[in-house]
Amino acid sequence: MLRVGKVDEKQSNLILIPAFGEASIAEVRSVLKEKIKEIRKICDSAYVLRTDSPVWGEIKKLAGFHKIGVVTFEGSGPEALDETVRLFEESSKKNYSVSLYCSPSPHLMYTSLIEDLLLTLRSRKVRRVNLVRTDPGHEIYAEDIVSREIFDIIVVGDDRAKSIFGMTTHVFNTEDFRARSVNRPSEIPKIAMSPRLAKTLVNITSCPPGGLLMDPFCGSGTIIGEAMLMGIDCIGIDIDRRQIRESHRYLEWLRVKYPQVKLGHYRLTVGDARSLEKLIPDQSVDAVVTEPILLPAYDHLPAYSDASRALLRSKGTYQDALHSIGRVLKIGGLAGIVAPEVQTKEGPLRLELESGRNDRLTPILADSGRSYIQLGIQSTRWVKRNLYLFKRV
Repeated sequence: MLRVGKVDEKQSNLILIPAFGEASIAEVRSVLKEKIKEIRKICDSAYVLRTDSPVWGEIKKLAGFHKIGVVTFEGSGPEALDETVRLFEESSKKNYSVSLYCSPSPHLMYTSLIEDLLLTLRSRKVRRVNLVRTDPGHEIYAEDIVSREIFDIIVVGDDRAKSIFGMTTHVFNTEDFRARSVNRPSEIPKIAMSPRLAKTLVNITSCPPGGLLMDPFCGSGTIIGEAMLMGIDCIGIDIDRRQIRESHRYLEWLRVKYPQVKLGHYRLTVGDARSLEKLIPDQSVDAVVTEPILLPAYDHLPAYSDASRALLRSKGTYQDALHSIGRVLKIGGLAGIVAPEVQTKEGPLRLELESGRNDRLTPILADSGRSYIQLGIQSTRWVKRNLYLFKRV
């Protein structure tokens, strides 16, 4: 995350704007751990986080959020905007915006907020400032906040009487992650995972710098690359020798691109994810993050019967790999496996992962109580992603 606003080290109430839904909240829980006092969901687009100690050092490690800000006021009345405008004046920025979340009547509330804000600015005799209006939505994007040096006012709430006011202090580092997607030495498939999502998933597994992370379906190396940038040692395995070559090209490119970063080491191996014990000693891996891409790249909405057959063919590979992962993962280690949910003409069809009695793995339920975490992002127009988390016991 990039810092774009003034940070009070003692501030303990933060606003979170997630990029990957439940997965973003799982990431912040994994990174902040015992520093969290409460995470309160306002709506799918915004959460409020309360901590019991400073967290700014950890906040910059996160990848699964569009924005993070500090709470400046909760409630209604002129005090809310007075405090926000005071902070805007202290920032010395000339551009400001209002980003609105969780309102059932966003257009009306946004218009009302802008009118009240302009009145407050005039009453405080604030001059020569520029309102950057959002078009067509009601939030300003991270890249605009950075490029135009905008003081972004966050308003969260279902009505003016219950609103939470804040200011954006950190935004997602769009430019850096985009460079790893666009400028990499080889083109990756359209259905491949983005570096941003890969880092989010690595964070969820809590693999520490110097630990060992494995991706048994490593493909073009995106997950391995993000883990290496965090100082984590990695093992990448793929049954396709060509994919191993592509991974090697990408990981060596990262070494050249980030000479200032102490990267983790990596080892790439051609092998079958269903027989990991032939390649890696038992209980030698601290964490696993992977996305087996075993479905066709649908160019149209599939029929239920076609998707069902494709998922049935894939499930055997997933389950065999899960059993093998249970052997090489250390006790207490986490495995995050992304599985598809296909939208069909007759409705959604999900690939469900289950740990067997001999897998040595226990599932970790989502906050919602489901066996999987919704990632809030699709791999293609007709395929969504779900994350299954397991702990080695």
